Amino acid sequence: MITLFWWFMLKLGYSLSANARRPFHWVIMVFLSRVMQYRKKVITRNLEITKITDPDKFHQFTIQYYDQLANYFTQILYGYFAPREELESKVNFENPDLFQTSLDQGKNIFILASHLGNWEWSSMLLPLHVHKPVIGVYKPLSNKTLDKIILECRSRFGLILSPMAQVIKLLVKNTDQPSIYIFISDQRPAPDVKGETVAFFNIPTAFNNGAFKLAKRYNADLYYQEINPNEKDEYTVRYKKIDEDAGVKVYANALEYSIKTYPTFWLWSHNRWK
Repeated sequence: MITLFWWFMLKLGYSLSANARRPFHWVIMVFLSRVMQYRKKVITRNLEITKITDPDKFHQFTIQYYDQLANYFTQILYGYFAPREELESKVNFENPDLFQTSLDQGKNIFILASHLGNWEWSSMLLPLHVHKPVIGVYKPLSNKTLDKIILECRSRFGLILSPMAQVIKLLVKNTDQPSIYIFISDQRPAPDVKGETVAFFNIPTAFNNGAFKLAKRYNADLYYQEINPNEKDEYTVRYKKIDEDAGVKVYANALEYSIKTYPTFWLWSHNRWK
């Protein structure tokens, strides 16, 4: 019964996103910005310390951010059930062939992604554009029933989902088969993880450097994933190779540039500088 409930809710969200997107988007935005005031203090503090915009524009920026957050919400629900052709038309993968040199050398690919642009769509659709297994590294939801359903939705085009704790097992198991791993690398390290501290918006910021350590240990090349928003809810995805010896700083610099280019598209509600 609980499983049916969550399937119904997700499909209802998809139906509203597909058939009544504007009013559904407006309701979500109003709920987040006015009713719930979702993480408003966190957003304001992040704007203050990064100086991404002038203080007198905080209110305007925050409204634009809530608008984009509602956009992500409706897009993700839409992506769980939308026809493949429609979803593929919204995401342009510019250069996935860039991976081929690394793969031909028998190396794994570690994609360092972020919460900017539609990270869900890019991960779901990448398996359709490469000829190797694609593993998305994720943090399981506390609600096991909902987690199982969402995993099924995310993997419908071939994406393999793996909790971080299981990644090493996959790397060891697949030593004879190079694979592509996607890490969302702009999250704050867990309390029991030291990470690596680098300058990010001129603020000493801890980043999880697990992907960099694993890359050296398991023969992987690192690539930064850049997602550029286009008009009409469309995105262009491109990849840039990263020198593993340069460390986390290269990723942080690339992400900062992306955020400054598309400031309202990053997750400012994430408590990055706790």
